[in-house]
Amino acid sequence: MTDTRYARCVVALTILMGSVLALWAVLTPGFRAPDEPQHFNSVMRVATGGGWPAPGEALLSDATLIATREAGFTRPDQPVRLLTASLLPRGELRGHGLEFAELTPLPDSERSVLDHLADLQDDVAPTVDQMTQHPPGYYWLAAGVVRALGALDWRWDQQLLLLRLLNCAIGMAAVPLVAATTRALTGSAVVGLVAATTLLGVGQLAHIGSAVTNDTMTVVLGLAATWAAARALSGRRTLRLAVGAGALLGLGLLTKGFLLPAIPMVALAFAVPVRIPPAGGRGRDLLTAFAAMATAFAVGGWWWLRTLLTYGSLQPDGLGRTADPPAGFEPSLAEFLPEALRRLNGSFWGNFGWLEIPLPSWVTFALGATLALLVLAAPLLARRHRLPILVLLTFPAAAGGIVLLGAYRAYSDTGTFPGLQGRYLFATLAVLLAAAALSAVTAARRWAPRPLAAGLPVVTLALALAVAALSIVTMLQAAYQPYDESLLDAVVRWEAWSPLSRPAIAALVTAPALLAATVLALLVRSARAPAPPDPQ
Repeated sequence: MTDTRYARCVVALTILMGSVLALWAVLTPGFRAPDEPQHFNSVMRVATGGGWPAPGEALLSDATLIATREAGFTRPDQPVRLLTASLLPRGELRGHGLEFAELTPLPDSERSVLDHLADLQDDVAPTVDQMTQHPPGYYWLAAGVVRALGALDWRWDQQLLLLRLLNCAIGMAAVPLVAATTRALTGSAVVGLVAATTLLGVGQLAHIGSAVTNDTMTVVLGLAATWAAARALSGRRTLRLAVGAGALLGLGLLTKGFLLPAIPMVALAFAVPVRIPPAGGRGRDLLTAFAAMATAFAVGGWWWLRTLLTYGSLQPDGLGRTADPPAGFEPSLAEFLPEALRRLNGSFWGNFGWLEIPLPSWVTFALGATLALLVLAAPLLARRHRLPILVLLTFPAAAGGIVLLGAYRAYSDTGTFPGLQGRYLFATLAVLLAAAALSAVTAARRWAPRPLAAGLPVVTLALALAVAALSIVTMLQAAYQPYDESLLDAVVRWEAWSPLSRPAIAALVTAPALLAATVLALLVRSARAPAPPDPQ
């Protein structure tokens, strides 16, 4: 595949990803993504000069509370709590909320323009905004956009959509970063396209990437740091690359703690010898590794040292939740591990809303098992790339280990399974998809007919688009379609809640389909075109 064809395919895939994210941004009901009220509240607090209070001291403003009520998320007499959130027609959440499908959306003209500094109600106890347990990097950026566009004077639903679209714009970068990481690791355009097309099949990534959350910025910066590490492992070890890798990692550390597990990966990527003898000697490798780590600390690592010294913990609990285990409960690893892996895998591929709208379990099991097998096979099938793959795999291994360890501690103390969300691993997607794509292409070239090996990007895109479509339809029906109503009724209800007009919604639905057909055509043409084999 020529570089020109490869670049065109990556650009088209990036635009397609942007259209899918934009559709999700409008499809998801207001505040119906994990902790979205709190993320929104923290952005608006920073935008109005409220700063970054200590963990546990920030509260949801009255404006945010009123916005969640007008969005149909919370009851008029309740604070923002999951157990009193409105119940979606086909969601699995059960509590004391109102039925979302029975609520009447406010007309656009009646939705409030709210002042986040004003006292607007006093009928419920204040809700803690736990987001100040994280660094403020994303909130600084989002608040700057709000102020730059004069959005403090907009209706709350317009502000929410603006912040969602900001994350869509950030999230689009995932496609070229995954492709670039894979190509830097393997030298293969085909493997890069297989990894990039697979990204579209992670429905939960599109859902989270189009919501108001600090996750999207963390994910993209994690992918960027992985790309820099892959370049270092390909032998391009320069001081400039080391400083750049450290800066990307440091910026990520200013957004969320789930990039702390990337520190060993970046350090090893510059320190581990990839050539014998090392180009420039071991001293130069160690110097570049030190430069990367020093830069990362100077840009964002200092925040975590400050947090540790100030609060005695790297990750303070912004809510201070406690719960007692059931009577007679005894923690069991045999009980914990299967359930933890099931929850992690299901919410990695698709469990939308506040983990109340799962994809069919057989779909997520098949996807998770396939990905795991391909990732584990990569060091065995692609021996030439074994060392770089193993170094990069330290990132998802460390991230997954931290998630499971924290969840097991909570399980041992409470008997529950908190903190098991697949989105916590999304920053490692470049590693997982690069390894899986390398396994798939290597196996296809060894044992499958040549046309299948050359057309593997077409196959993976078709499968990814099928999962993406299933995810979108699942969300649409779960949020807007009671069992006794038609799909058309669901679309009408969606339009009534949306801040966009019917033609705009129609365009958002049509664009991904047209772009998907275009990208498929590009990939088919590239697969048929004669070209020298990719380096392996």
